[in-house]
Amino acid sequence: KNPDLVRDNVVKATTVLRKTCLPEWQWKVEVATDNPLDLDEMNDSQVYELLTPSDYVCPKGGKYKARALHHAVMISTAREEDWVIHLDEESSFDVETVKYIYAHCAKEESSVLRGQKEWGNIGQGVIKYGCHEHPPNYLTTLADSIRVADDFGKFRVQYEVHEPLIGMHGSFVVCQTAVEAAVGFDHGISGSITEDAYFALVARAMGVKFSWIDAFMYEQSPFNIMDFIRQRSRWFGGLVLVCLSSAIPLKQRVVLCFMTLSWAVVPLVTLASVTNYLIGTSWSATTPAYTIATSVLAGISCWGYVLGFFWTFSPKQGWIRYVLLLYAQLILQPVFAIMEMSGVIHGIINPPSKGFYIVQKQADGNLSNTATSNPAPRAAETA
Repeated sequence: KNPDLVRDNVVKATTVLRKTCLPEWQWKVEVATDNPLDLDEMNDSQVYELLTPSDYVCPKGGKYKARALHHAVMISTAREEDWVIHLDEESSFDVETVKYIYAHCAKEESSVLRGQKEWGNIGQGVIKYGCHEHPPNYLTTLADSIRVADDFGKFRVQYEVHEPLIGMHGSFVVCQTAVEAAVGFDHGISGSITEDAYFALVARAMGVKFSWIDAFMYEQSPFNIMDFIRQRSRWFGGLVLVCLSSAIPLKQRVVLCFMTLSWAVVPLVTLASVTNYLIGTSWSATTPAYTIATSVLAGISCWGYVLGFFWTFSPKQGWIRYVLLLYAQLILQPVFAIMEMSGVIHGIINPPSKGFYIVQKQADGNLSNTATSNPAPRAAETA
């Protein structure tokens, strides 16, 4: 769907990796894709294209991105002891990111070699959105500030206790090849919509633990509001399928089930907050518990957006711009709530199990937004 973007980011990835102290025998870039990208034309021996044949069928019925990833695991040049770092099409990183990832891999590999564990911990850090000077869409970028706060909040807390309680992101995944081979990505339709969360819970059920990596990767938000809504719709519907999958032990799913249920009532929470605002103090005096509950939820949400904003935007790009964006971050939170609510409602009305919506990420692309398979840039791999 975003071929030019993939090629550009492959060049950026190899450029960054060559700036590090890692010799070239310690890394390579592989791109798992359903469609030919002709990466051999780059004449770079460190770049490999892992093309999924059009007639390839996963034995257990895995589809979409999971299908491409499962095939990539089988044909990758990575050895069992190597580490794979998963990226999305637009993911970027810097030398500092590589340094912290390498430290994680070295630490976990040492533990494995000493016989302290069978597999090294899967690692993940923070993904930031819209850090470049002119994001394609400021509204969706500001709405994604909450995701940065989630990384510092829910995701960091779970990784500090070495658990994937609510799953994991599909990019900035640092994982041993041996773990990928053992878990795989072929888990039927239930593991094909949010394949990242499904993979994480299955891996944990097999004894694999998780760790926090104190580093950043950089991505971009959807280009328009409808893409934002359909992205959330896919996530919500996919997590419902993961929660309902009996193939994963209940103890691995229970926290994710609770989180998904709380996400499902977002429309009601939004309605409650709006009602509290419109009715005002007369209602508040007779129902203090209701008022306190909605106010606390609104306060937590507000703090999350502000935290994400401070980690995303910088006054170095201009104080006037910075102040205006901060004002927009604060005043537009009801709009963000409606956008998130719309994603949940869309996911309830249109379950995603019959298709895999791909968000447009290539600014000058004119490809269809209704494709049902996804190029999955697999990894920069370090031995």
